[in-house]
Amino acid sequence: MKASSCLRFVALRCIPTWVCLTLGLTSLGCGPKQPPKLPVPTVQPIEVPMPAAPPPSDAPLFAYLKVRDLTRTLGLFGGPAVLEPLAQAQGVHLDEIAAGKPLSLFLWDPDRVDTPFALPLVGLFPVPAQGTLARRLTSMNESLQAEAWGEQTGIAMNGRALEQARAQKDTLLGIANAPTPFDALLYLHIDAVLSKYAPVLRQGIRAMQPLLTMSALRQPGSPSPASTMAMFEGMVSSLESLRAAAVGVRPYEGGIELSALVQEKQSKAGEKGPLAAPNLVQFLPAGDIKLVWNSRDIQRIVDFYMRLYGPMLDEQPQLRALVQSMVDDWLKIGRKLETAASLSIGGDAVFRAYGLMRVDNPAAMLALGHKMVGMMQQGPLHDAYLQLGVNLQVAVKQGARKVQGWPVDRYEYKVNLTPTAQNSPAKPVWEKLNRMGYEVAQIGPYLVYTFNAPVEEVVKELFKGPVANRPGLQALAAYPAGGSFYADVNFSSLLKGVASLVPAEAAARMPSLPPESGSLLLFGYDGGDVGYYKARLPMTLILALKSLGESLRFPTPPIGGPRSLPGAPPN
Repeated sequence: MKASSCLRFVALRCIPTWVCLTLGLTSLGCGPKQPPKLPVPTVQPIEVPMPAAPPPSDAPLFAYLKVRDLTRTLGLFGGPAVLEPLAQAQGVHLDEIAAGKPLSLFLWDPDRVDTPFALPLVGLFPVPAQGTLARRLTSMNESLQAEAWGEQTGIAMNGRALEQARAQKDTLLGIANAPTPFDALLYLHIDAVLSKYAPVLRQGIRAMQPLLTMSALRQPGSPSPASTMAMFEGMVSSLESLRAAAVGVRPYEGGIELSALVQEKQSKAGEKGPLAAPNLVQFLPAGDIKLVWNSRDIQRIVDFYMRLYGPMLDEQPQLRALVQSMVDDWLKIGRKLETAASLSIGGDAVFRAYGLMRVDNPAAMLALGHKMVGMMQQGPLHDAYLQLGVNLQVAVKQGARKVQGWPVDRYEYKVNLTPTAQNSPAKPVWEKLNRMGYEVAQIGPYLVYTFNAPVEEVVKELFKGPVANRPGLQALAAYPAGGSFYADVNFSSLLKGVASLVPAEAAARMPSLPPESGSLLLFGYDGGDVGYYKARLPMTLILALKSLGESLRFPTPPIGGPRSLPGAPPN
């Protein structure tokens, strides 16, 4: 057999053996391991209780406030035991208030009123028109007028307001009697307000130009007056795209829940409703702030911020091109995003953060991260830090080590302060940020990233998969699945961490909250044309904040004014 034929025979016999050996070693753990597949919860549409907009009118409602049950609300302030003696002193009988009935206040265009009693304001009260409460209210000013509307009494600030209410009587009664899940509801008819006052706002923006010009002269490098005015114009245009906004308040077992609803004139294009996503936050350590953010299309968010800040970027073409390039690359990777993060502030490292992200193309997102870090080394982004007096450099170690067979990239930040930043109040923080470490790794379909912490802390938990009784996110337990945003904010540990970063004399003056204060819980939901947001404040946190406010209150000077203060000369 010829030598060449012999070599070909050996190669053909050895290649399958080598392939099998390689596959075998990979299955034994020599290659990158895949994390367990995570379950995706079943989600259902979430009811969004946005009130219907008032019908069109020559004099549209600007706003209304509705208290669902007046007697129950009065009970929150002490009820009969506290209020009855005060009412008797005024000759008022609280038993005139119909139990379980609402109180509603309605406001039309105020249009240059010069006194509160000239406001076009009308209230619908669950009291008799000839009762002591109605008489007491109308006795406050001669312009106030009362009128019986069935079982309710309309009390107007003035005759003009009463005439306006009569013209829209059916609408007002419909709003007052409509069911609502909130104990108190404030509705703002933004469409009606902006139809009248958008030109006034734009006129005010133009009037700001001389002041902005003087500010730009005093602060070289600040945005030009034209770009600042264009940004404010963008804000007004964004408000003009809204139909209404509402704020609701209701108690829950353990505290008070605030809700905000923002309604657009046109429904957003594309999918809407609940988002089904795996629970990523369960694999992250505890933090001062812990959150989940899911998005089916980040294009809408990018478009909003580019419209808002576009005029400022236009004045810096290089920075504009840089930002646009990053945005374009991100959108090419994928518009869908599932992410969770945990952040703690304080200590020698200033802050510590953990993140877990799932995108359509994690390898491409990792490459984009490399590109973004390179942009910080030189160019307009680097120059922006230089204007703050900070020369920022990043040392990159790609594939510094491996975890579960996946390479870990490490970035170390080096901060050099220029003479202009030596006297800056932020100097201690910048110095602590020096040598800050950032790590990122692709782990199967995920990206794991950490600041001032090893990625192994997250990867270890990820490979365990879902574990029963693992500490999770309180907001996920409090609110239904399918939302786009969930967060826990621990104010007690957050304030403690911030205090650790400032000088000792400043830290001694900072407020603190006891650990048992509880966390603020946040929730967001994309209902299509309505954004629905909630915040839960536990009563323990409310009481702690109240106590904190009282401790920070300045002492009231004794009667006699400032001269009576200690050390002041005698009268």
